[in-house]
Amino acid sequence: MIERVDPKIISLKKFGNEFPKGGRLFKKYLIGRCENDFKNGSWKVNIEFPLNKKGEPDLMSYEYYAAAKIRRQGLGLISFIGELFKSKIIAKRDIYECIEKFLELPEEVEMESLCRLMNIVGKQLDHHIEPNNHDQKMESYFEQMEELSTSPNLSIRIKFLLMNVIDLRNNAWEPRESRKRNI
Repeated sequence: MIERVDPKIISLKKFGNEFPKGGRLFKKYLIGRCENDFKNGSWKVNIEFPLNKKGEPDLMSYEYYAAAKIRRQGLGLISFIGELFKSKIIAKRDIYECIEKFLELPEEVEMESLCRLMNIVGKQLDHHIEPNNHDQKMESYFEQMEELSTSPNLSIRIKFLLMNVIDLRNNAWEPRESRKRNI
């Protein structure tokens, strides 16, 4: 009877005639919401900050704060997706899709999102036994990132973000702060 009321309910069935309950239902809705937000491009809001009379961003304007909030929310979504992967809620192929989407249109927002995602999930995606034995997909992603880090179309800030991720990988995903320093 419930299937006649709403045909979308049929898609909820995963295991035989059983509807997902509790944690499985929450997980399904959580992943669906993240996937929807990502595909709708809520992470990809490219915002022009309002300028003052001197031609600099007007840091005191309402529009500046609203734009900054939208940008933070987009990066928050990317961080959340990365943390879901680390918790083994999202599959590796989904993260690869995200990375490929970022790399297909290399603009400021995409590159910043790519760097944020790689900082979070890079170590898990690039798990390797020997320092120079990398996954082929990851190898091609990092080749593209190296090319982009010298691109004249990107800002210096984004180039440094890309170089930091590349350096992080070259140092076996160990952050600079935690490396031992010889005095």
